Amino acid sequence: MTDGLTMTSEGRPDLKEAGDRKHLPSFGLAILQTGLVVAACALFVIAKSIATGGRVHIDDVEYWIVGVVPVALLYGLSLLIARATPEARRDAVARRLIAAWIVTLILFCISKDLHIYEGLRDAVETVAQLGRSAAEAVVALLFAALAAMITMTKLVAEAGDRLRLAIGTLAAIILMMAMASLLLSWH
Repeated sequence: MTDGLTMTSEGRPDLKEAGDRKHLPSFGLAILQTGLVVAACALFVIAKSIATGGRVHIDDVEYWIVGVVPVALLYGLSLLIARATPEARRDAVARRLIAAWIVTLILFCISKDLHIYEGLRDAVETVAQLGRSAAEAVVALLFAALAAMITMTKLVAEAGDRLRLAIGTLAAIILMMAMASLLLSWH
């Protein structure tokens, strides 16, 4: 087995010993994962700015740092899901969970910009006879569930152990709902 340091006469890594590159990191996947983390943090800051009526700005470093917390929590959840379902690759689950968080933030931003959020929250508050913060949590649950359906459905459908992956996805939905309602709605 090669350690990636054995070189051929042309100066390239000798991969004949291992037979493939599955143990070496992929440069493209690393860029994709880094891009997802940066996009999640940027969207969090934008969503927080919308939620606070412009009191948060894109150059507020502390919100960028706080924006990493949901990504770290979702990555930790992906580790648990990958441990529970061995055929699910941790990186694939992590990418999809982070993408679900990004879609949740996009849904929040679009709904706030189009003034749908307030109407939806008020409707939930009236119909379910909930308080404002509980109604915001229900709307966040709707956004997180829709985002998970968009990003996780194919992965769950193709999994060998669908039940465990579905339970992990449900845990992710609850986590995203809690993060969205705590981090975005309370200013």
